[in-house]
Amino acid sequence: MTIASRLFTTFFAALLTLVVAGCGTTGSSLPTLDARGTVTLDGVPVEDATVVFSPAETGGRAATARTDATGVFTLSTLRPNDGALAGRYQVMIHKVTTTGGMTPEEYEKNYDALTAGTMKMPEEVTKNQLPEVYRSLETTPLVAEVKSGQANEFAFDLATGK
Repeated sequence: MTIASRLFTTFFAALLTLVVAGCGTTGSSLPTLDARGTVTLDGVPVEDATVVFSPAETGGRAATARTDATGVFTLSTLRPNDGALAGRYQVMIHKVTTTGGMTPEEYEKNYDALTAGTMKMPEEVTKNQLPEVYRSLETTPLVAEVKSGQANEFAFDLATGK
C-alpha cells in the first residue's frame, strides 16, 4: 500500500467516523433499516467501490458501504452493516486506485536517501476507476429511497459512456 493510499484510507476512516458520530441524537435511538445492493459497470460486478448514500433532505444521515468481489454491498450508518435511515438519497459511487509511489517497506528502506535528497519520491497517480459523473453530488444521476416495511435492495448498473 502506498503512502497516498494510506493517507486516503486514514482520511476516509476519519470522515466516516465523523459522519457516523454526528451530533445531537444518540445512535441507539435511530431506526436503521436493512439496505443493500449491487454495483456493476456495464453489467460487470465492481469490487472495492465506495458507495455513499447522501440524504436528500436535511436532518438525515449518510450511509456508506464497500462492495465485495461480486459487487454486493450492505450499507452502514451507525454500526457496520446496520443499514440506512428511511428517506430519499442521492447516491455517489467511486473506486479509487493509486499506482506508483512507495510501499511503507520501500520508504523505510530508502528513508536516508529520501531525507538526504539523493533520492526522489516516485510520483503517485490516483485515479477513479469509474465514470466521474457518479462521484459527486452535483453530477450523480443515482437516487434511492429507503422505505420501512419493504426490501431495500438497490442495483446500480453504471455505464462507461457517462
